[in-house]
Amino acid sequence: MEITSLAKNSLKIKGKQTSVVVNPLDKSVTFEAAVVFDSPKSLLKLKSDILTIDGPGEYEIGGLKITGVRYEDSVSYTFIVDDVRIVLVDNKTLAKFHSKLPDVNLVIVMVSSEDDLSSATNVAGSAVLYMGDKSDEVVNKSIKEGVTKTSKYTVTKDKLPTEVQQLLLV
Repeated sequence: MEITSLAKNSLKIKGKQTSVVVNPLDKSVTFEAAVVFDSPKSLLKLKSDILTIDGPGEYEIGGLKITGVRYEDSVSYTFIVDDVRIVLVDNKTLAKFHSKLPDVNLVIVMVSSEDDLSSATNVAGSAVLYMGDKSDEVVNKSIKEGVTKTSKYTVTKDKLPTEVQQLLLV
């Protein structure tokens, strides 16, 4: 599985059978499903054959399972891609509801506010990936060290790190 940063608030998750883009912004990127996590007004107009996920529920496309769960005014999404469990959550929801989030291998945190990031490593078994408009600022302020900057993260179920890695998607 490969997670690639496309822009500050957009990324692509590519598995063996299918790919999903979170907050698609670029018409040249190919994908089978789109998760609308940020404000829909900034997103490109999606083709009718693209599965658009923008709320709570259970979805499946090409062997990829996605579950959206509402927490007050936000939705977190859990993905199972190539047997790797991922949760996509904003840092405000993470700070308030980290104990209710499922145990996963990877946590992708959409950093859009100054809320605390410390609970991310409690939810993730292997890695935390930070992204979003305020990710540089908040990560540098609250974590200070041990965060690697990268534009791409590749991992397989059998190669998951045993100690939690923290990565800033740029």
